Amino acid sequence: MSERIKFFLTGSQVLEIIDPVDPDNLQSFTPGVWTAKWCPPVLGGDIEALKHTPGIEIVKDEYEPKNLPGWVAIDFVVTNHYSATGAK
Repeated sequence: MSERIKFFLTGSQVLEIIDPVDPDNLQSFTPGVWTAKWCPPVLGGDIEALKHTPGIEIVKDEYEPKNLPGWVAIDFVVTNHYSATGAK
């Protein structure tokens, strides 16, 4: 796994980094690891865009959260590649 960014990012900052991806829910349960969730109907374009966003590394590919049947979630980190390239 790539080295994670060593500074704190807010949810708003992460949403700016992943824009135009627009999850229905974005949370961080573990420092530096973000979970994006989409409710049905899930837009596949958002998921593919997140997977190809510079500076984003997927740590857990698409899965259905146990407490949210039909939803799709992806866990990811913002890597040092983001800050080094000045992406966005």
